[in-house]
Order: sequence, then C-alpha cells, then structure tokens
Amino acid sequence: MNSPIFSVSRHDGRVTQARPRPRDPRPLRRVWHSVRNGLVWGVAAAAFSVVFTGLAGLAGIPLEVVPTDSVGPVSLGPLALIAATLFAAALAGLATGILGRLVRRPIPWIIASGVVITLASLSAPLNPSDPMPVSTRVILVICHCVTGALVTYGLARGMVSDDRSAI
Repeated sequence: MNSPIFSVSRHDGRVTQARPRPRDPRPLRRVWHSVRNGLVWGVAAAAFSVVFTGLAGLAGIPLEVVPTDSVGPVSLGPLALIAATLFAAALAGLATGILGRLVRRPIPWIIASGVVITLASLSAPLNPSDPMPVSTRVILVICHCVTGALVTYGLARGMVSDDRSAI
C-alpha cells in the first residue's frame, strides 16, 4: 500500500492520496524581483560612491577624467555616478532574473559573473592611455569594487533558492 500514489496516515491507519510532485523542482523566480533588488542595492552603492567621491573632492583629489576620444576633461559629478551605478545595477538585476529562471542553482553563477563583470569594469579606470592622476584612479577603482561587491551580494542574497549554503 505504500506506493507513490497512496500513503498511509500514521495516526489512524487510513489510506490517503499522496500530493502530486511538482513538474519543475526550481522555485518560481520573477525577473522583476531581481531588477528591483538590483536597483535597491544600486542605490546603496550609488550613495557610497557619491559620499566617497565627495570626501575625495574635499581632500583635494581631482575628479576629472580626460578620455582619449574626447576634447576636454569630463567631471565625475554626483549625477553621473548615480546614473551609471543605477544603470549597471538594473542591468545586473535583469541578467540575474533571467539567469535565475534558466539554471537550477543560480547563486554560484551570480557570484562568479559579478566578480568577472566587476573585474571587467576596472578596465576603464586602469586604462593607461587616459591621462589622469593616480589618486583619481585609486578613487575610481575603490568605487568600482565596492559597487560590484554590493550589487553582487545583494543580488545573490535576494535570489530565492534552495542553495542557501553558497552565501
């Protein structure tokens, strides 16, 4: 009588029908939840970047970048930092939401892709052809690393999964 279709109740011995198994063992993950989560952690990263670059500006560190293809220096103002951070966080949230629907254990993939994308984003401040002081490069590298770490942690932590041991 203990077949997959029927199960015996322990308290009174009656035979009851077992619950059907789910078709897909992956939990339902909504892409919008990951985008929203990415934007929330992006706001935290943008706040850090604005405060950190503000303190660096008060310390006398120049926050102007002269790209090789531009005519003049480009100032790294708070609006540019906020827009770039929120755009990157929203794209990361979208990619995380899609990844969460495609793979069974998304958290290791999220962490690995977050580290790779953060390292790739360091190519802009570490580009030797752009003439800028070392202090500006250090400030930009710190901002990129903290932003990547915050957004990656937030997206991995917000992923609803059975794989909680990865965090």
